[in-house]
Amino acid sequence: MATFRFWEYSGLAKDSNNYLVPVIEAATLVTSQNITYTTSTASSAFNANTTIVRLKNPSSGSTVYWAVGKSPTATAASEFIEAGETIDIGVEAGDKIAFYDGTS
Repeated sequence: MATFRFWEYSGLAKDSNNYLVPVIEAATLVTSQNITYTTSTASSAFNANTTIVRLKNPSSGSTVYWAVGKSPTATAASEFIEAGETIDIGVEAGDKIAFYDGTS
């Protein structure tokens, strides 16, 4: 069983064409969640102000599979984050994120 911590942020930067860009430096921390999982386990729904989620896999971790949606299920075919990586993803308020360790 593993635990993955992620952070929820609000606010997005805009590029020169006025398109929204998920940039943490321009965002405000809303909250964080810890998810303990082996099989696909979903988080609580994101805060109403959440627009970006930061995933940071510890260097001591292993590959973690993830999926986002209203009722997400992460599988070995889902997006993944390798040990030591950090990624930021744009999300919608009310969505959830599910994590799976790839072994169960």
